[in-house]
Amino acid sequence: GRGGGGEFTNGTKVEARYRKGKKVYAGTSTRVGEDGTYDIMYDDGEGEIAVPAGMIRSKESKKDGDGTKAAPAE
Repeated sequence: GRGGGGEFTNGTKVEARYRKGKKVYAGTSTRVGEDGTYDIMYDDGEGEIAVPAGMIRSKESKKDGDGTKAAPAE
């Protein structure tokens, strides 16, 4: 079936709920497990293994733009 958590690859910039808590931290996926979990290296230097996909969301844009932010409307 289709999962709602999305699929990430090694090096994907993500935000994940550390230890399944409420707080979300920025990091990078470092390993994709065969069981659908991911290893995350957080930007603060902490790491976590076997994080379920449902605890992770991508920080990378899904738009086809060039990655620059739009200028504010005047």
